Amino acid sequence: MPNALRTSQLTQEFGLRMALGASRNSGLGMVLAQGLTLVGAGLVLGIAASFAMARVLQSYLYQTTPADPLPLGGVAVAFVVAGILGCIGPAWRATTVDPMLALRAD
Repeated sequence: MPNALRTSQLTQEFGLRMALGASRNSGLGMVLAQGLTLVGAGLVLGIAASFAMARVLQSYLYQTTPADPLPLGGVAVAFVVAGILGCIGPAWRATTVDPMLALRAD
């Protein structure tokens, strides 16, 4: 399930947690942890697939090998940054909701 959809469905839970005294940072951390878990799983599967497809990839790559750590590391960093940026918006929106409005919403 996309993180933005899941976060919007958990707005009442965030409202309840904040009404009971949880900080906004804990809500942000929870959403970021869930999103980055998916990003990490995707990175592991993608890197494993690139090693598995090394022969096919070899013909498409120019002056690099499929196991070159610099391009793989650059792609991994780009995906982690994109994952963080994709999680921050929905998490921030859900944690800035007034707890009483979130609890009353249906």
